Amino acid sequence: MHDDLELSFFALDDKGKSHEGTFYGLNLTLRPETYERVRSQGLRLNPRVPLPPGRYQLRIGVRESGAGEMGSVFYDLDVPDFSASGVSLSGVLLTATSARLQPTFQPDPTVSALPGPATSRREFARGDTLNLFAEVYDNVPQKEQHRVEVATTLLSESGREVFRSTQPLAASSANNGKNSTFTYATTLPLADVEAGRYLLRVEATARGSGNVNGIQNSVRETLITIR
Repeated sequence: MHDDLELSFFALDDKGKSHEGTFYGLNLTLRPETYERVRSQGLRLNPRVPLPPGRYQLRIGVRESGAGEMGSVFYDLDVPDFSASGVSLSGVLLTATSARLQPTFQPDPTVSALPGPATSRREFARGDTLNLFAEVYDNVPQKEQHRVEVATTLLSESGREVFRSTQPLAASSANNGKNSTFTYATTLPLADVEAGRYLLRVEATARGSGNVNGIQNSVRETLITIR
């Protein structure tokens, strides 16, 4: 099977200014078994685009040469300032054992802590295993003795906690002794999780003495479905 796929995207900031655009041309000459996987699972690209803090609209377009089919998606995006005061948590990347079934033509080379490519899917099967990755930015002044820990919880629609993992973090890098960057990864097995909708919550907290104790925190949440 042979086909060509064109993918392009760029970002517009809140002033209407266009930022760095990206274009990919994919020559899809596929073996029969790969073609069947693409037909049933789709295909994945995980490009990375640097953007300064601010609000943007991502505009993504795709064109397939064989039948001339086209499509586009607009997505509003808020890029936080992770160097601000307190503790900041990046977006959370997810992968799963099942995510490896979908062909990935461009993996993200900067995320080595995940055992597979990050996926945008939020529906998983019982028996699957989730892996999470995030970065934590500690901007609490060094003179305020503290530690940073990250808790991952999975909550059912009734509010019942079906999974919890808490980890203290060690700094992987520092910025002039003022800021520290932590990497966080954990595994969430779904074998014992009943089918249904759940809230996946990741919270980074600075703990210590004085005003630091449990007050400085950052949270990311996403809904997932278990089938």
